[in-house]
Amino acid sequence: MEFLQKKIATDFLIPVIRDTFVISLCTFVFYFFADMVKPGLVTNYVNLNVLLLFVIVSGIVTVLLYDRRSEDQTNDDARG
Repeated sequence: MEFLQKKIATDFLIPVIRDTFVISLCTFVFYFFADMVKPGLVTNYVNLNVLLLFVIVSGIVTVLLYDRRSEDQTNDDARG
């Protein structure tokens, strides 16, 4: 049972958390530049500080869960 839970975490949760970071970072950058072009376009409706906090937290979690060994194995397989 423990193996199954670990497999679910590595196969499902880690990619979801990584994708959450990438999507929230892109959203923050887009909103930031949109608000720079036309002030108040985004900040009248969304607090960018909350989104930035979400980006930072998801980035920290992504770095902590990053598995360098799986990437090294993929690169070794590609080199042949």
